[in-house]
Amino acid sequence: MKKMLFVFCSLSIHCSATAELQNFSAKAQELIREYTPRATPATVRFPLFYPPLNREVHLTEEYRPAWEELYRKRVMQSVDADLFTIGDGYMAIALSLMASTNSIPLLVDVYTQLLEINKDVNQGRQKEILDILLYFKNSEALDAIFSLLDLSDVKYKNNSPYQIQIGMTLRESVWQDMLNPKPAMTLRDQKERTERAEQWRDKINAYQNDNLSVNNTMFVEKARNLSRKPEEQNKNADVPLP
Repeated sequence: MKKMLFVFCSLSIHCSATAELQNFSAKAQELIREYTPRATPATVRFPLFYPPLNREVHLTEEYRPAWEELYRKRVMQSVDADLFTIGDGYMAIALSLMASTNSIPLLVDVYTQLLEINKDVNQGRQKEILDILLYFKNSEALDAIFSLLDLSDVKYKNNSPYQIQIGMTLRESVWQDMLNPKPAMTLRDQKERTERAEQWRDKINAYQNDNLSVNNTMFVEKARNLSRKPEEQNKNADVPLP
C-alpha cells in the first residue's frame, strides 16, 4: 500500500510539474531539461551529479532571457519547487558569468519585490543578487548596487536581520566582497577574487555620481582610501559602513 501511495504521489508531482513546465518559454524548458541532475533524489544535492554548464551554447545572449525567467520564478517562489531540481546555483552562476548589463533591470526588480514581501529570510536572497552584480564590474552595476543598498536602508533602518546574522551591515559585507575579499579555497579562485577587486577599485576611483546618499558616499571614500597613500587618506571614511 505504501509503495502504491509513493508511486501515485510521484506521478502526481510529475504530472503537475510537466503541466506547469508548459508555462515557461521554449528555451527555459530546454535549460530545465538540460540541467536536471542525473541522479536519484537521495544524491541530488551532491555537485558530482550536476551536469556542467555548456558555456558556449547556454551562456550567451540568446539564452539570457531564459535564465532570467527561471531566476525570477524560482526566487519569487511562484512555481512548484519540484520543477526546479536544476538547483538555484545554476541560475545565479549563469547570470554572474554572463554579466550582461541587460540583466540589471531584472535583478533590481526582483530585489525590490523581495523587500516588499517583508520576510527577513529574503535578506539572503538580496545578498545573492548583490553578489551577482559584483561580477559585472561596471558603472551600471555599481549604480544598481548603491540603489539597492539605499532601498535596504529604508526598509530595515538600524534593525537589519542580515547584520544580526552575519555581524556586519549589508553594505559593509558588499564592500568587503567587492574590494577586500576573504582568502579563497583554491589558487584559481583567489586569483579571480584579487583581479575582480582590482577592477572594482579602478572603477570606483573613476566613478562619478553627484547624487549618492551619505552612506554610499562613505562607501566610495572608504574604497578610494585603498588606493591612496597613508597621508592622503580620508580618515573619516576608515570606519564600519552603515
